[in-house]
Amino acid sequence: MPPRLRSNTKSRGDSTCPPSPDSSRKDLMPQVKAPRQRPRGAARAAFAAFVTEISLLDLLLLAVILLYLGLCPYSKVEESFNMQATHDLLFLSPFAPSSLASYDHLSFPGVVPRTFWGPILLALPIHLLLFPLLSLLPSPLHPTTKHPFQLIVRGLLALYLWIAFLVFRQAVTWRFGRRTGQCLLLLTLSQFHLPFYLSRTLPNTFALAFVLLSYACLLRRSFTPALLLLALATALFRCDIIVLAAPLLLLLVLLRHLSFSRLLVLGPAFGLVGILLSVVIDSHFWGRGREGGSSWVWPEGMVLFFNTVENKSREWGTHPWHWYASSALPRALLASPLLWPFCLLPPRRGGREGGRAGGKGRAKSGMILTLPLPRSLPLLELDLEPFLLLFLPIAAYLSLYSLLPHKELRFIFPALPVLNLCAAVGWARLSERGEEGRKGKGGKCKSLSMSSLSVRFCCACLPGWGVMLLSLFTLPLFLAASRKNYPGGEGLRTFHVEIVPPLFSTFLPLVTPTGKGGGRDGGRDQVKLHIGVLAAQTGVSRFGEVWREGGRERGVDVVYDKEEGLSLLERMRRYDFLLLEKEEAEEAIRKREERNEGEKGKECAVMKWVEGLPCARRPKEILWNLRKELMEVAARLKGKSDRSSSSSSSSKTEGWENIFVKTEPVLALVICH
Repeated sequence: MPPRLRSNTKSRGDSTCPPSPDSSRKDLMPQVKAPRQRPRGAARAAFAAFVTEISLLDLLLLAVILLYLGLCPYSKVEESFNMQATHDLLFLSPFAPSSLASYDHLSFPGVVPRTFWGPILLALPIHLLLFPLLSLLPSPLHPTTKHPFQLIVRGLLALYLWIAFLVFRQAVTWRFGRRTGQCLLLLTLSQFHLPFYLSRTLPNTFALAFVLLSYACLLRRSFTPALLLLALATALFRCDIIVLAAPLLLLLVLLRHLSFSRLLVLGPAFGLVGILLSVVIDSHFWGRGREGGSSWVWPEGMVLFFNTVENKSREWGTHPWHWYASSALPRALLASPLLWPFCLLPPRRGGREGGRAGGKGRAKSGMILTLPLPRSLPLLELDLEPFLLLFLPIAAYLSLYSLLPHKELRFIFPALPVLNLCAAVGWARLSERGEEGRKGKGGKCKSLSMSSLSVRFCCACLPGWGVMLLSLFTLPLFLAASRKNYPGGEGLRTFHVEIVPPLFSTFLPLVTPTGKGGGRDGGRDQVKLHIGVLAAQTGVSRFGEVWREGGRERGVDVVYDKEEGLSLLERMRRYDFLLLEKEEAEEAIRKREERNEGEKGKECAVMKWVEGLPCARRPKEILWNLRKELMEVAARLKGKSDRSSSSSSSSKTEGWENIFVKTEPVLALVICH
């Protein structure tokens, strides 16, 4: 007996109602269609419905994203373009040629250009809302450094991505039921990488927002807006989104959700709109100043040529073809793939947890596959909709992307929420089976006996909660490693917090020799800091510099320089402070500047070591450190003697991160006097 494939939706020809006597007469009469009018207040009602559907778990996700932002406030080299460009749009004019020449992307253009649309979306609200309020405050109340603005920029990006994820989650609830939406939030909260990267200024993060919105449109069966969003994400932010869009759109055509002619017309049209938007804006910023650049620039087109035709991305490292499946996805998704097979279970027949798409009875699903089994067993029904709509396009996307030799986790960000949705569907349908074991046909609870309740209910509900708990155990380790992964930003913060305030009152004569190093600038004390390559790649940005609007009122003026190619001896001559790598700092300690006649030489001394390169400790070490930390906390709470508390504090591990990871000095803040 072959398997039967049936759909839960009735075809148009299934109607058995006889035609009315006047139907032929009505067909012959000319009909005038009334213009389609949008009901009044529709946008307001839609916004009100959107706000009312925000749950506590949604707010908890936003709080977790902002918590990760506060604990890891710095940015690495992959995020540097969007971060530096946002800084320049905030503090430099985008139209004056003199200001445009000072933009960071012209001094450090990188390998390929990137679009300015992301920085514009971040800088424009701050210009319109925050700066007018800040102008009302007197200058002494302004922050000394621009680091608070970096937190605001990343917080705004986190808000954008949270709203996109919220729209996606509400579409999941509409399509698969409230329970599935809750399971999706719980799985996302228990993982580290997706909430952590939602506030990172990566081009992949901006593209992820468009992918989430496009999947929300797909789940609500709005295919034209989904096509528009995918085209904009491809043309503006990440050209590799085409690798995801191609199998997804092909599947929609095969399932007759989208006609092939419509795809051929709208796809190139929407893509051309995105290309024009990119060319108009990015040619203004890149076309004038980039060495060897043309007047018209499409950044993602150049990225596509660089990665595919020239295949130069392999110069930044390669991984085996199975790296995404064997390393990246296990780290990002942890134990949630264990729930993927259960998404094939059909939804339960009760309509209470079914989505709005289903109405009453069984939640509406695309395809139910019935497999005949031996007579002693019931028929096996499988729901193919989650597999076809969610898992299959992502599997094709990952397979095609695995062909490129250069691989990074951020390249597959669009796959993470969709794969989490597959696991959430499986978890929700397992829990539905557990409830069916507890309730009878009338919905009343059965007798609380071990045979009828415990085994079936626990077996159905425990897998989802077990996956979530296993994922939660890894959060402290990932967070501790991330906090120690930005030594450059930590070194610059140390310079501003611990060295700059006493510098101008105590140590300034040491760093201002005649004609060398720092000096006076209009009555303000000035020093020069050189930032090394490793520091610039691990957390240093223009947002970390002294804000001249607030710093000048305090007599602080620091000159920052990231010039490359200088020897250690030349840097010792020209700068007062150096943020060096460990090997260079050890060499600088041993060296003395060769003295010329009538000129004093400089000596270097390490003022602060900055640790980095986090490495996970063994489980035995983590348990020992936790036990020691708990004993010290208990001793302090019990109020022991000063001698015991001082001895315990002397042996205390510096920072909670060192409980889980071990680090080593990688940077040094060196003073040349």
